Amino acid sequence: RIIEVPFNCGSGAACASSLARKLPSDTVVVAGSIVTTGDVDAAAVAGVTVISCPHAAPWILKRARWHGLLTIAGVLTVNEALTALHHGAAALAFQPVEQVTPEGLKHARRMLPKRAPIIAAWVDAPEAFA
Repeated sequence: RIIEVPFNCGSGAACASSLARKLPSDTVVVAGSIVTTGDVDAAAVAGVTVISCPHAAPWILKRARWHGLLTIAGVLTVNEALTALHHGAAALAFQPVEQVTPEGLKHARRMLPKRAPIIAAWVDAPEAFA
């Protein structure tokens, strides 16, 4: 099981901390919407092991690595994806996927290292990508 807790609301860190302590060990609690290094620090203190950020900011990725956290970096272009991987992203979330055609995502996959996990993240309904 994977549960993402948005950190762009007032109680994200407290909620993530509570879930990380109380849920079974096979549940991954992800700190989502991480946009500052302070958010990364709060996620680490909360006890999460994975963060998700809507962009591939090198300073976020570097701080997450320093804390030993895995990072899912939000990207839209191959350039952003390669930059995120270069700075330590563990996975890439193409978002909003509504702006990428299936053919565009296939092209991006060919341009990226085979080891790079790719997630299609949508803002609206998943049917928009179909």
